[in-house]
Amino acid sequence: MSCMDHRDRRHAVVVGFDDSAGSRHAVQWAAAEASARERALVIVHALDLHPAAGAHVRQPVLDPVDRPRRETAIRALSPLVTETRRSAPDLDVVATLSDTDATTAISDITAELDGALIVVGSSGHSALPRMLIGSTAADLVHAARQITVIVRGNENSATDGPVLVGVDGTDFTAKLFDFAFQHAAAHGNTVHAIHALGARWLGLVGPAFNPDRRAAPPGAATAEFARRHLDERRKRYPDVPATFDVVDDRPAQALVDRSDMASLVVVGNRRHGPIRRTVFGSVSHALLYHAKCPVAVVPS
Repeated sequence: MSCMDHRDRRHAVVVGFDDSAGSRHAVQWAAAEASARERALVIVHALDLHPAAGAHVRQPVLDPVDRPRRETAIRALSPLVTETRRSAPDLDVVATLSDTDATTAISDITAELDGALIVVGSSGHSALPRMLIGSTAADLVHAARQITVIVRGNENSATDGPVLVGVDGTDFTAKLFDFAFQHAAAHGNTVHAIHALGARWLGLVGPAFNPDRRAAPPGAATAEFARRHLDERRKRYPDVPATFDVVDDRPAQALVDRSDMASLVVVGNRRHGPIRRTVFGSVSHALLYHAKCPVAVVPS
């Protein structure tokens, strides 16, 4: 197999591959997503031969040690591309090798194509046990400007379950709903939004307090805010059923506990301000380690 030119696949779904079981599952998920979106699928295999090079730069293979690695990568990619095309005959699938590291390769190619989505597996070939979600997945979630999906679970995970959305009552909620409804509409899923009252405490400042019962019910303002957003999107997506719950739990726990029946969990990742980064980052971080289904992280 010769690697194909990906440069004319604008707005493609970009998926990372390293021949691990997790990355193969990610390619399957990404292929289904690309088909639903009617986008091309670009599979990126990074060799990490020349870390300083840009992802689109093809360095000449002068080191004889590099050549076997490239040939091994091609042998892994060739049947993968064939099988993906067989399972989705109408899908435009291309594969590309990059000499640089995976995070740089995926980021650069996605930016070059104005990619619709980044997809990676929850773990790769790292030999370090602590890297449970893989360094590439963690780096992309932290730095990517595009929505990044970490494919957790396995091939038997629910695909017809609801799309879960964690909401916190800020304007960022609109962005989360937009992606959740778009995904649900493409795949025939429902949307279930959750506001966890533990968002007020997050386990960082001691036990939950008991509010004045004469005051407005906890979460009332967020519930009203979320319902307004839901009503707007129900009009835009009339075929997507949507529900909303306020739960007395911490956000990460509420979403993790419900993820075994979900097809996707959608959360936000703010990267401004140390307090907000700690608070909201902790929710997405926990889901990347513990969710039982794929997790979509929407950047601010």
